[in-house]
Amino acid sequence: MREPRGQPAASFEDFSFTYSGTDSPALEGVTFSIHPGELALVAGSSGGGKSTLLRAMIGLVPQMYPGELVGRALVAGADPARTPVREMARHVGYVFQDPENQIFASTVEEDVAFGLEVRGIPREEIVRRVEEVLGRLGLSELRGRPVHELSDGQKQLVALAGVLALDPRILVLDEPTSMLDPHNAREMLGLVRGLVDSSDICAVVVEHRLGFSMPLADELLVLHGGRLAARGPPREVMERVELRAFGISPPIPGPRHPVPDPPQSSRVALELDSVHYAYPEGTEALAGVSMEVREGELVAVVGHNGSGKTTLVRHLNGLLRPSSGSVRVFGRDTRRADVADLARLVGVVFQNPDHQIFEETVEREAMFAPLAMGFAPEDARRAAAAAMERVGISHLSLRNPVSLSGGERKRVAVASVLSYGPRILVLDEPTVGQDARNRELLRGLIEDIIYSGRTVIVVTHDLDFIWSLDPRTIVMRSGRILADARLSRVLSDGVLMESAHLVPPWLPSSIPEEESAQRVNGPAR
Repeated sequence: MREPRGQPAASFEDFSFTYSGTDSPALEGVTFSIHPGELALVAGSSGGGKSTLLRAMIGLVPQMYPGELVGRALVAGADPARTPVREMARHVGYVFQDPENQIFASTVEEDVAFGLEVRGIPREEIVRRVEEVLGRLGLSELRGRPVHELSDGQKQLVALAGVLALDPRILVLDEPTSMLDPHNAREMLGLVRGLVDSSDICAVVVEHRLGFSMPLADELLVLHGGRLAARGPPREVMERVELRAFGISPPIPGPRHPVPDPPQSSRVALELDSVHYAYPEGTEALAGVSMEVREGELVAVVGHNGSGKTTLVRHLNGLLRPSSGSVRVFGRDTRRADVADLARLVGVVFQNPDHQIFEETVEREAMFAPLAMGFAPEDARRAAAAAMERVGISHLSLRNPVSLSGGERKRVAVASVLSYGPRILVLDEPTVGQDARNRELLRGLIEDIIYSGRTVIVVTHDLDFIWSLDPRTIVMRSGRILADARLSRVLSDGVLMESAHLVPPWLPSSIPEEESAQRVNGPAR
């Protein structure tokens, strides 16, 4: 660990916070500090207080999320609880877990410039900063693209670009790589590390993907049940703490238990024949995609951000219709089928859970689809209860989804689809925000569904998660299918992995010892 540079940029002393309407504190007795030139990684179980800690750093807690605050915090020389958020935002650059919460303009370039314009920065300086940050994040070619046409991962990069353009003293990033492919995740975290090393800023990063982030961090903070359970250089914490006990998946892939192939006699559930799709402004998102998926089959769809995965998912339940080619669901052509009828067959859990959550309690959300599809009220309640239990959110049944963490809301979305029993379940980035325990619950759920004869399609960047199942894997790039094989075969093809910007499950041995030592002790001067 490096020697601290001057006074702390942020410090918390015996800090506790309890949200209004709840009995248990979200944070309890948290004490830590971070200095300029340091990168602190925050990990822990879902709902463990990570996002609350970040909100407290910019004053969102308690100013926008009311509750009882005890203790003391000092960030950029100010008390964030008493300093207007707009003033804190001049020093603290906050990237939210959901990028759509901070994207306001219609195009990429306009959005990155938005904050600078609000601050009255001269036009020439705005142009210079926007140009610089778009180049840093590889967004230059997307500058004129409408934001609504971007993938969620691309939106995450745009949100970061807008914050970096403001030149903050403290970077606060809430799962900044959750929607990014492995290549872009490493690039982003490397960029943050570089900024910290080359200036007087510091960064606090909440991450579940420890394989990418731990080698770059000076310090690892483990939050569990709102308390700071462990703190120190990442490798030291790993050596003395059982991470799984705190809901953290060690960045080491476990044993494989491959799922079986479906019988050849099983029915074709999905059939795509030379599917092309172009967005209204002309961007071709799918270019001749053909594939068959059978009942009882597990299929993973992988590829870099913007490769066409999300566009493909939107074709499976009729939200999008092919420009040419056809999509058939159990023999029904989606161009002629009603979206409501397709939804009975194909249940989609979107990458962003807030796109499909709108009820005031978790239980009502889980009951909504069964009731809409004609279940009797008691049957809908039983189906919802079973779905909530299956994904580990029964204890949250009366909570408003708005008050939950991003990972918890993701499981609410899964329960809301699971409750009505679609024959095909599509999960778009299901592990975002999930701790080790909930990842295991999800993996078991997937196995149960396919063994019951139903079909599961998982769109994911998280190769660690699907590693143990070794599913049939569709690799996409630029709207085309590059490969269709078991994951183990894909991982063994180095040329394919590089072409698709895929990164294999991380192993500690893959980090050179000198780099590990350098990152723990601080980069060489």
